[in-house]
Amino acid sequence: LDNESAGFRRFRRWLRAQDPYDVIIDGANVGFNNQNHEGGQFQYHQIDAVVQHFRSTRQKALLVLHPKWLKEDADLSVVRRKRRKFEPIAKDLP
Repeated sequence: LDNESAGFRRFRRWLRAQDPYDVIIDGANVGFNNQNHEGGQFQYHQIDAVVQHFRSTRQKALLVLHPKWLKEDADLSVVRRKRRKFEPIAKDLP
């Protein structure tokens, strides 16, 4: 916790002061869900659909989304990373 940013510390204090949430939504993962294809990109409407679902069921939802996704010039494209190949854990298994 020593290397925490001041912003994250403020967020943690704010979170502790809130009533409990029924569900926590990881906005980045929802926004990139099913976007691992050519031309795939961050989808705000997917986040909105998930939030609206929980609102319709009267569940208290906390949406966690880094501020970088809210910037007008945010790069919303899917970043392709080179995948490492792993050796089989047990080569002698049948």
